[in-house]
Amino acid sequence: MAKYDPLYGFLKPFIGDLTISFADVARIIGCRKLPDSAYKRPAWWGNEKPTGKSHVHSRAWMDAGYKAEADLQKQEVTFRKACRPDLIGTAD
Repeated sequence: MAKYDPLYGFLKPFIGDLTISFADVARIIGCRKLPDSAYKRPAWWGNEKPTGKSHVHSRAWMDAGYKAEADLQKQEVTFRKACRPDLIGTAD
């Protein structure tokens, strides 16, 4: 099992947008906290094309049909359900 598979499993059944704290994301994947870059760099929350070179954390929400929008100040992320299949797997 990959580290971020639990995040995929958590998001997959939802049908709408969802805002959760970074701490909740860490709990979902079974960690005390996310990597430091998740708290400091918006790029960590980037929505990458699904290639072999994309980051596993990005693939977790992208494969579940979501795009991430992080608010580093609030330490929250909104996962927005992609309404159109052509939006899934495209970089912002």
